Amino acid sequence: LNFMRLHLFFLGLLAGGPRAAAFVAPLSVPWRHAPRAARPCPMMQLTPKNRAGIDVLYPDDSLSLRNAAARTDAYWPYVSKKQEPPKELTYGEFPVDFFASLTVRAAAIKGIADRTQVEFVDLGSGAGRLVLAAAAMEGGWKRCRGVELLPSLHVLAEEKLGEAKQMEGFLRSPVSFECCGWDSPELDLASVGVAFAYYHGGIHGSDSATRTEDGVLGELTAALSAKLSPGTIVVTTDSKLGEGFEAVEQIEGRNAEEAGGLTTGYIWRKL
Repeated sequence: LNFMRLHLFFLGLLAGGPRAAAFVAPLSVPWRHAPRAARPCPMMQLTPKNRAGIDVLYPDDSLSLRNAAARTDAYWPYVSKKQEPPKELTYGEFPVDFFASLTVRAAAIKGIADRTQVEFVDLGSGAGRLVLAAAAMEGGWKRCRGVELLPSLHVLAEEKLGEAKQMEGFLRSPVSFECCGWDSPELDLASVGVAFAYYHGGIHGSDSATRTEDGVLGELTAALSAKLSPGTIVVTTDSKLGEGFEAVEQIEGRNAEEAGGLTTGYIWRKL
């Protein structure tokens, strides 16, 4: 197996240079049996072992349980009143590998090669999956934060953090979770260097995260304009930020079929 991966690595070098070689597909193996990388390639975002660890913490066959946790706060209040729940309250999970690519690119645009000097935040962090993925990335971050409005998902994220701490060598960064909306007065984002917001129609503030006709997230734009420091890099998906943010780059990638199959990551700089 190791010989095969070494063979693929050199094929990657021939085909596209070090960057291509670094993105040899990760192994789908259990956490305890995933290989340890003695000297991980600098371009590698998650070692095969840590990538497998995300799937151990958040297996596909328990997605329905995470959906149920979201519905505890966001769905059933409507059902109890015999009202039709808004479709935008559907819980969604963003692809880990595309997320890692977007955040690493965002950090590069920020101009800091050493991510241990950069604080990361996931706005609308759900069950904490992407926050823990960020914290498991090679090189680490100064701190990885998750902000989630729904208490049931916040509790689940704290539980998963507890499990992650028991996985030797998994976490490379400090992690914290906050239960509030992105427009909450007590939320301080002044120290954040890179922010991520996966728009899947969920609620992350006092109002629905609605888009204008040209795809701009108005409430999020207003909240981040007031809270982020100039120069902060923000990644949004399939939605745009408005006044006060400069569009830097957009990258297309794969998403789950139920989320449309394809997704566009937009990278912004706070002015």
